[in-house]
Amino acid sequence: MKKIFLVAFYLVIVLTLNAQSAKISEVKQGTTVQVEFYAQGQIYPMVLKVATLSADELVFSYDFMGSVMGKFFNNKANLDKGQRFNWDEPVDGEERKVSDDQTLMVISRTAFKELKENKKSSYNKQVLLRKEIPEGQELSSGGTQIDVIYAESENGSTKYWILNNDAYPLLLKLSGNPGGIDVVMTGFK
Repeated sequence: MKKIFLVAFYLVIVLTLNAQSAKISEVKQGTTVQVEFYAQGQIYPMVLKVATLSADELVFSYDFMGSVMGKFFNNKANLDKGQRFNWDEPVDGEERKVSDDQTLMVISRTAFKELKENKKSSYNKQVLLRKEIPEGQELSSGGTQIDVIYAESENGSTKYWILNNDAYPLLLKLSGNPGGIDVVMTGFK
């Protein structure tokens, strides 16, 4: 009986470690993220593909609603010190570069580091508090769980799911956005 218990215990540990190591958190050239934007009762699909990736730049090529295509540029200043998202509607053929205090589909490294280390950060004119992901609210793609950091605004009305990647903390889900645009990741590969 003791042997069966030890074998079962060992299997649980091995399976748990394998499940934890199988979480998606890598961003590389060609990574594709499918999202849906929810605004004013409408759903707007977008496919983002990492076109350029370096310590100083993250560029997404995008396909918005299957007919509007362009690029989003996050430079070193955006990636390091951005304080809010840019929510302007995509324009066909654009190559969008935003001011240094804005980011496109990524939270700044500084804000992300504060959230991880201090469990508190400011972003998008809100104080964010890191919390445990509510049961059943985990993110996955193709049957594989995605490694995310979950945070809520101080009043709990806005909820963020951010890819747990120190260099490229992508916004994967946003619910209760006071700006009126929510985001849901529908695929990640």
